Amino acid sequence: ICSSSFISNEWQIGFTSDLVSNLSIYARIDYRRFLSAHLQFLTGLCEHSIQSVNNSIDQFLSSLFVTAQLLPETDFHKRLDLLIEQITICQLKFEPISLYPAYLEVDLLPPVVADFNGDHRLDLAFARQVTQCMYVTLGNGNGTFSDELSLPVWGVTWLRFAAGDFNNDNQLDLTFNDYDGGQVAIMLGNGNGTFEAPVRFSTGHGSYPVDISVADFNSDNYLDIAVVNYGIDSVGILLGNGNGNFSAQTTFSTGRGSYPRSLAIADFNGDTYKDIAVANLNTRNIGVFLGHGDGTFETQKSSFNRDHFFPIRIAVGDFNEDTRSDVAVSYESESIVSVMFGYGNGTFGTQADSAIETAVITLSAAVSDFNCDGHLDIAIGQNK
Repeated sequence: ICSSSFISNEWQIGFTSDLVSNLSIYARIDYRRFLSAHLQFLTGLCEHSIQSVNNSIDQFLSSLFVTAQLLPETDFHKRLDLLIEQITICQLKFEPISLYPAYLEVDLLPPVVADFNGDHRLDLAFARQVTQCMYVTLGNGNGTFSDELSLPVWGVTWLRFAAGDFNNDNQLDLTFNDYDGGQVAIMLGNGNGTFEAPVRFSTGHGSYPVDISVADFNSDNYLDIAVVNYGIDSVGILLGNGNGNFSAQTTFSTGRGSYPRSLAIADFNGDTYKDIAVANLNTRNIGVFLGHGDGTFETQKSSFNRDHFFPIRIAVGDFNEDTRSDVAVSYESESIVSVMFGYGNGTFGTQADSAIETAVITLSAAVSDFNCDGHLDIAIGQNK
């Protein structure tokens, strides 16, 4: 496919030239609504695949396996094993990036990483509480970023972001929480790294939303918003209408005085519906709301954590490779991260602890295979 005319500009223009500019007039099951986006995605995928193949060939040609010598069988296998090790094991190495201007590197809240301008390169969206501004900096594809775009969001505190297409125009939008204002907001993306002014939705007076995420909770193929309401001990769900609007919030209690701090979304009981896990700071437990697939949830199931540790941030992954979702938990001012292993029914049991450098406030946690050994790893963002 990647060497065919399907990904050429001429082919794409011929396919899409008769489409109207407002793709939303086409029905959601009409292929014309998503044709341009699919062709662009195919082009980007092919470019990435070709680059990966070329890099692998270059690596092979520069490896110990390519030699002018006629090797004995034992030496041949040794070099082959070394080559396989070179290819399959990542070098776990990270380098800092610089943002411009330099003051942006201070007081940053956890960013969202996504392609906001459709160039198949990852960009960053982040905020500073001091300036009450959101910033978008576009990636150049080589680890550097362009000058930031500043978007004022006055009167907002404690911003956390999530990205998704909330109005089904195939362009990424942003949502964020306003801690003091008791609301969440969405900013519709223009597809070039800029966004429309925020549209706000109430989470209630004194709700103090502290974390936010998005998923389709009612199986209508539209993204919904889940928010953690620290002030009223609840998780709030705002169901999306697919046009950038959301229903009034429905809340689900995390328990009186629980002070929930963060959430993670996964299928914790294997029924294919989205469930929500919550780190309850004051009651020192992990709560799970099992979803029914219609936007409603069962009463919280609680799995107790350490008696004197206060969970503040959670992330989800299958850390013991039993096909069940587990949770990684970091704590307020503690120097360990715990993994609680899931039973597959929304509860968790045995936990394993790992030490981190020092007792700090955890701002974020991420799960991925960072060293390419086939096992999930955990990265912690700290506020020292």
